[in-house]
Amino acid sequence: MKFVKRLLMAVGFVGIFYPVLQVYMPLSEFTDLTGSFYYLIGTAVLAVLLPYWFVWIPIQIGFMITCYRYYFPSNLTGIRWLGSEFSQINASLEQFINGGSSVFPTNVSFILIVVLIALSAYLLIVWSRPTVGILVALIYLMILQVFTKYDYFMMVVQILGIGLVLYGLSNISLKVGWKRALVSFVVVLGYGYGLTWLAVKATEQLVPQQQWVEQRAKNVNRRLDEAGLFDFVDYYNSGGQLKRMGYGEDDSVLGGPVQQNFDPVFSAYDDAPHYWRISTRTVYTGVGWEFPETLTAFPAGPSFIKPEEDDETVDVVIEREDNFTYFPYTYGLVDATFAEMNFELIQPTEQLRNTDAEGGGGSYTLTLIDQEIDFAGLNTVGIESPIGLEEYLDVPEGVPQRVWDLAAELTAGDGTMYEKVRALEQYLRSDGGFRYSLRETSAVPDGFDYVDHFLFESRIGYCDNFSTAMVILARMSGIPARWAKGFNSGTATIGDDGETYYAVTNANAHSWPEIFFPGEGWIPFEPTPAFRQPLTDTEQVDETSDGDFDEALVPVESATSESDMVENESSVPSESQEIADVDDDGNEVSGRNWSRIVGALVAFAVGILFVWRRKWYPLIATWLLGVPFIDSHRTTLWLFAQVLPFERSQTLRQYFEEIADMVPMHRKTIVRYVTANEESLYAPVDERVIDASIYTDMITVYRDIQISQEKSSF
Repeated sequence: MKFVKRLLMAVGFVGIFYPVLQVYMPLSEFTDLTGSFYYLIGTAVLAVLLPYWFVWIPIQIGFMITCYRYYFPSNLTGIRWLGSEFSQINASLEQFINGGSSVFPTNVSFILIVVLIALSAYLLIVWSRPTVGILVALIYLMILQVFTKYDYFMMVVQILGIGLVLYGLSNISLKVGWKRALVSFVVVLGYGYGLTWLAVKATEQLVPQQQWVEQRAKNVNRRLDEAGLFDFVDYYNSGGQLKRMGYGEDDSVLGGPVQQNFDPVFSAYDDAPHYWRISTRTVYTGVGWEFPETLTAFPAGPSFIKPEEDDETVDVVIEREDNFTYFPYTYGLVDATFAEMNFELIQPTEQLRNTDAEGGGGSYTLTLIDQEIDFAGLNTVGIESPIGLEEYLDVPEGVPQRVWDLAAELTAGDGTMYEKVRALEQYLRSDGGFRYSLRETSAVPDGFDYVDHFLFESRIGYCDNFSTAMVILARMSGIPARWAKGFNSGTATIGDDGETYYAVTNANAHSWPEIFFPGEGWIPFEPTPAFRQPLTDTEQVDETSDGDFDEALVPVESATSESDMVENESSVPSESQEIADVDDDGNEVSGRNWSRIVGALVAFAVGILFVWRRKWYPLIATWLLGVPFIDSHRTTLWLFAQVLPFERSQTLRQYFEEIADMVPMHRKTIVRYVTANEESLYAPVDERVIDASIYTDMITVYRDIQISQEKSSF
C-alpha cells in the first residue's frame, strides 16, 4: 500500500506542475517543451521508486544537469562546462542586478524551477506533504493571472482540485488495511472532484460580473498605455535601452533588449514560405552597420534575374499596411510591378524603391522563379580571391584577436567553402551553446566590439547577434559575406476564400547573413537557433506548417522623427529545430543526443534498482551500520519500516511486538534488541554502548521476514 500511495501522489504531482511548465516554458522563450516534461515525469518516477535521500539526491542532480544541458547546449564537458555555465549565470545575475536587463535571467529562473519541482516532488511523494508544491504552483499562476493579459483561471482551478485530493490522500493511514484505504481514497477523490466542479459552475454563474470587471480593467489599462506609462516603465526599467520590434534603417548601434510588437505590416499571397529581404549592409563598424558612402540607383528590370526558357515562374501579391513604406521582396525575383508605376534597385544595399509613389499602403506583384539551390554544386566551390568583392571581406581593426582565432579554428582543414560556411552556421546554431533571447540581450558596454562581446561575454542574443557574428566570422575566413535584413516568413493563414497567405507583423522582423558563391551569387543562411531559412534549409521544411520560421529584430521607424527609430526582434517559433553536432568522421554527437543516452542509462539503472530494491535494503543497512557518525538504531528502524510503517504514537516496544508476531522464532532476539535500547536510553552517557552484534542479528531478522512473508514494502 505504501508504494501505491506514493504512485497516486506522483500522479497528482504531475497534474500540479504540468500546467506550470506549460506556462513557464513559452514565457521564458523556450520553444521545445519535450525536455521539461521528461524531467517532470522522471522526477516523479524517481521519487516513487527510490525514495531514499542518499540515492535520490545524486540521481536527481543528474536529471537536473541533463535537463539544463538540453535547453542550454554546449560543446564543453566536465569541469570546463561547469565553469563556463557558472560564469554565464554570474554574468546574467550581475547584469540584472546592475540594471542592464529588465528581465530576470532565464538560466537562473530555469535552475530555480527545476529545483522547486524536485523538492516539491520529494516532499509530496515521499513525505506526503503537498503544501509546498501546491503553493508554488498556485502562487506562480496567480501572479501571472494578475500581471499579464493571459487567463490561467482554469489551470488554477485544476491545481486546487488536485490539491484537495492530495491533502486527503496524504492523511489516509496505511494501517487500516488496503480495503479501507481504498474506500478512503475513493471518498477523497469524489469530494475533490465535486468541490472543483462546484467551483467551476459557481464561477460560470458570475460571468457577467467578471466581464464587467475585466472590461473596466481593460479600459484603465488602455488609457495608461495610451498615456505611455508602460513604455515609460519598460524604458527606465531596462536602463533606457528597450526597443520595439520592427524594421528601420538605423543599424549604427546594435544590442540591448527588445519589446514584442505584433502590429501587421504586410501580407504575402503565396502558399510557400519566403524570407522577405528589404536591404543589405556591407560596412561593419564594430558596434553596428552603416550604409556605404555611395548609393546608386538602377532601373529594376535589368537588375533582376533573367529566367531561362524552361524556368517556371509564380506571381506573389504583396499587400502593404497603410503605415508601411518599404517594399519587401524575396530570392529568385524576375519582375516587380506596382500598378503602372516603376521600381528601381539601390546598390549596393539591394533596396527596392518605387520611383512614382511615396508613402505606405497598396499592393504590388512579385514574379519569382522556382529557385532551387544546387548544394552539390556549392560543395565543389573552393575559397578564391574574390575580384571586385573586397568590401565584403572588410573587418574593422578593433575586432579582438580571439575572434580571428575562433574563425580560424571553426574553418580549419581542407574543406570546401560551403563546408566552412555550414561549420560557422552550425557553431552559432547549436555547437557553441549560445542562447536566444529578446529580453535578456544586453547592450554592448563601451569599448567592446559587438561581435566579440556576443561570442565571448554575453553569449545571449537574437537574430542581429547571430547574423552579424556569422558575417564577420565568414569574412575572417576569406569568404565574402554581407548582412541582410527584412522579415521572415510570417504566419501561414487561410483566407475567407480558402487561399493561403502569410501574415507578416513587426514581430517577424529579422536579419540573416548572405554568402557569395562564384557562379551562384548571394545565398542566404540561418545561424539563429530555432529558425529555418526556407531556401537553404536542408531538412525539407514542411511548407504547410504554420509559418513558424519567425523571429525578428531590426529597427522600427517612428512616425514622429528619425531620432525615435528603435530596433527590434520577435516572435518565438512554435517548434524548435534540433541540429546535431557532427565530428570529423561525420558521426552525430549532438548534446541533445548525449542527453537522451544519459537519460536512457539512468532510466535503466533506476529500473534495475527498482526490480532488486528489496535485496538492496539489508546491504544498505549493513553498510550504514559501519559508518561511525550514523545512528545504528535509526538505521535499524528505517530498515524495518520497509515492511511495517512506524507510527509516531507507538513506543519502541509496541512497534517491535508487531514485528515479533511476524517472525516468532526471533522473538528473543527482538526482545534483547528492545531491552538494550531502552537501557541505553536511561543509562549515563558514558555507559550508552550497545553490542554491535545486536544490530547484525536484527538484519538477519529482517531477511527472514522477507523470506517467510509475501508481504512487501508496498
